Amino acid sequence: MNMPNSWDEYEIKARYIPCLISIIPFVHFLTLLLGESFWKSLSDNISWLLVADLSLSIVIAIALIQLQCGIAKHWIEESIFGKGGKYFPTTDMLLFSDQTLSRNSKMLIRERVLHDFKFKLMDDKQEYSDKDEARRLSREAIGFIRGFVGKGRITHQYNIRYGFMRNLIGGFLWAIAGALGSSIIYWLSGNWQAFGLFAFIVVLFLTLLLLKRQILNKLAYQYAEIILNEYLTIKEN
Repeated sequence: MNMPNSWDEYEIKARYIPCLISIIPFVHFLTLLLGESFWKSLSDNISWLLVADLSLSIVIAIALIQLQCGIAKHWIEESIFGKGGKYFPTTDMLLFSDQTLSRNSKMLIRERVLHDFKFKLMDDKQEYSDKDEARRLSREAIGFIRGFVGKGRITHQYNIRYGFMRNLIGGFLWAIAGALGSSIIYWLSGNWQAFGLFAFIVVLFLTLLLLKRQILNKLAYQYAEIILNEYLTIKEN
């Protein structure tokens, strides 16, 4: 199996950028809290370290990428779609109990999955008698389809959109903490414009956290529809 490229489009747009966005308020708060003299002393003694909001944010973001993406994957995503994506829309759409796709599309996908991968999904009667097994088979079939479609024509872009938002929400803890701390400092100093900016960031991330189910559900369903449609289209071509 090939190792993923750390600098491919998905890694940059869906992992690095949301981590950088969410960590900047916290780094800014540390800069305000510790003061310019601390950073000047540090930079004087460690000449290779560049101390500024953006540069320090990049350093910290790289260190926190795995942690943030882990939180996003195992705490945010699994709270919505279950462990291992058991209730992810791609899994649901292949089940006869789900009404998103037509019966004809589901039958066509089953025929092609059987032809392409020698993997048989349950029919509606079998699914009704063993729903858990039907869901497991559906999830496994989606794994084959993902590998077949790859980046597709637009599947990759929808995957990036979902990954970006999931990982951005995963950084809510330090984003809110940093923005809240900064807004308090600016409020005490009477800098109302800066206070308003960081107060807005607090509200923004709280809103993302509260609406995470609705947001990720919508993006996940869009991705699911695209990858299944592209699977059918690729086979037709």
